Amino acid sequence: MLYLRHTLFDTQGLTRAQKRAHGSAAAHALLTDLLTDLDLPQALEKNAQGRPFLAACPTVDFNLSHTEELAVCALLQCENTPRIGVDAEALRGVFDDEKAKAFAARFFAPYEQQHLAAAHDRAACFTRIFTRKEAYAKYCGDGLGKHLRTSDTLAPDFESAHGVRFYTYLHENTFITLCVPQSVHEKPITTLSAYTK
Repeated sequence: MLYLRHTLFDTQGLTRAQKRAHGSAAAHALLTDLLTDLDLPQALEKNAQGRPFLAACPTVDFNLSHTEELAVCALLQCENTPRIGVDAEALRGVFDDEKAKAFAARFFAPYEQQHLAAAHDRAACFTRIFTRKEAYAKYCGDGLGKHLRTSDTLAPDFESAHGVRFYTYLHENTFITLCVPQSVHEKPITTLSAYTK
């Protein structure tokens, strides 16, 4: 089974560090609630790369993400060795097209650059691409730096060549992208609506 939960929270009046801490706590609370609902043990350990996992449940993987106003928790329970990555990024009120172009030229792969250049809404396109890259890096578990320039997540054969599947959602002003093994055929159990543009 594949689950994706989210929650909004208020951070008005908090410093940037307090907002990050609040988002992390909200994401962990989602995980705790989901593990309780599924009657799964909650003891977490960390692997050699520092990624938390459920030692008592080798058939479960989870991943967390948060922005300054929204937290998400993704969980995959399956018989094979599960793997999952999720990222959430807010669309900013002020989008700097020139900075986005410079970032894309440096870090986006060819198909990603083409999509951004052709987009009517560059802010949405940029954020969608970035969440795909981050979700894939978290799925792989070896850091965004390794995949930022080399993983062309919008290439026509990317999903089949890498054995993954992406699900993308837009909740208010936040993109959420989930990366799972291609062998997982069920869609996430979530109240979010899929982003289809």
